[in-house]
Amino acid sequence: MTDSRINDVGSDGHFRDSHHADPYDDEQAMSRRAWLVTYRALLVVILGTAALNMLGLRAGFLTNHAADVVVPAWLYIVFRGLYSSSGRTTRIQRALGSSPELAASSLLVASAITEFSQRVWPRGLFPGRFDWWDLAAFSVGLAVCFVLDKRSQHRTHRESAASI
Repeated sequence: MTDSRINDVGSDGHFRDSHHADPYDDEQAMSRRAWLVTYRALLVVILGTAALNMLGLRAGFLTNHAADVVVPAWLYIVFRGLYSSSGRTTRIQRALGSSPELAASSLLVASAITEFSQRVWPRGLFPGRFDWWDLAAFSVGLAVCFVLDKRSQHRTHRESAASI
């Protein structure tokens, strides 16, 4: 007779018996996978919009505002280390990604600075023209990531407390 239980690797790197699996580990792994998929999808959009802009093609929202939504969102995921099982490993990640609030506010301020710099220095470090819609796009991308991150944290903490 064969054992129907399956062994797999837990978050600590040790094999565990799935019959006695910790739901907290499963929830963390599922959340990390979702963030990794989001991280990769946003990177594809970033590269696609960059290619369209470099080729001088006009594609409406894709070339005008998509990067303004997805770049801050992608950076939020990077700062928070949400896509990686190793977490926040760089100095920037540890400093600015230590909490959802700090990551979102830091990125929003930095995004706003780049946009306002276009108003006073249109051909400067971040060439372009100032646009209030760009500020709105930054905010939307960051807000979505922030809310999903907070929900994920809340759900993980709630399930962790329930398993104790």
